[in-house]
Amino acid sequence: MVDAGDLCVEVVYAASADTVFRCTLRLPAGSRVSDAVRASGLAVRYPNADWRAAGNLGVFGVPVAPQHPLHEGDRIEVYRALAQHPMQARRARAERGRR
Repeated sequence: MVDAGDLCVEVVYAASADTVFRCTLRLPAGSRVSDAVRASGLAVRYPNADWRAAGNLGVFGVPVAPQHPLHEGDRIEVYRALAQHPMQARRARAERGRR
C-alpha cells in the first residue's frame, strides 16, 4: 500500500562508462538525499562509491548536501571522482595533436 505522503525518487550512479546503477524508491515524506542513497543499496553494491564526500551528490545535475530534503520525482545522482582534471586532459590532447 502506498501512503499519500510517500515520495517516489530515483538514485543513479555511473559505475563505469558502460555500467549504470539505477534504483527507484518510495520513501516517506521528509526523507533526505542520504536516506535515499542508503535505501538504494548503492554502498553495498559499490563500496568504493564515496557518496559522503563533498560535491559527490546532486539532484538533476545541481550539487546538493546529503541533508538536502527530497521532493517527489527527484533524481539523486552520485558522482564519481574525475580520473583526470579537465585542464590536464585538455593539455594532453593538445600535446598529442602537436606531434
